[in-house]
Amino acid sequence: MLPSEDYEQYYIYSQAETIFQYLAGSKGSDAISSSQFQRLSKVPGLTNSGLLKAHYDIIYKNIVRKSENSQMDLNSFFDALEELAQRLIRSKDPYENISELLNIVIEHIT
Repeated sequence: MLPSEDYEQYYIYSQAETIFQYLAGSKGSDAISSSQFQRLSKVPGLTNSGLLKAHYDIIYKNIVRKSENSQMDLNSFFDALEELAQRLIRSKDPYENISELLNIVIEHIT
């Protein structure tokens, strides 16, 4: 998910970073809590019958458990976004899934 040479990937990375900072509440924060991550579940379109607010807490805990941190850092946040995109948007292309998810969130927070 981290950008390579493709400008579109840089754009997606930038969008994800913007969302992370929005959830953190301040620019320069290096981690978000479970309750901050769960704020995504309030965005219209980011829950469905198979993905409820409680699932956000489970995703958060599973992703953080895989990292060496006690809270979700930016790299872990990318993993969580990929998980959300896979569950919410049923396109065959994971890249399109994450792009659509980010667009939904950015539209809501701006």
